[in-house]
Amino acid sequence: MQLAEITKRGWDRVYISQHPVSREYVEKQVGTAVEMEETFTSRGNVLVFLKGNEVIDSTYVSPDLLPPGMYTAAVRITGKGYPELLEVSNG
Repeated sequence: MQLAEITKRGWDRVYISQHPVSREYVEKQVGTAVEMEETFTSRGNVLVFLKGNEVIDSTYVSPDLLPPGMYTAAVRITGKGYPELLEVSNG
């Protein structure tokens, strides 16, 4: 399934980070300010959706099943089933 099919439209990249992570670290990765807690400590993934260099949205999902990285809007999420992490690929 493409992540774009189940999220708000209008983004061209998504940054995924695992916990724990600081806002400072996330902002360094995406190159701009991100509205989030100072330190994300919940068990899960932080997702930051970008259009160009502008943050469109940020959220988190739990549990932390997504591998960290920067992905395009063509990113697909697949899974073989428990207990493996979900696989993420750019198209």
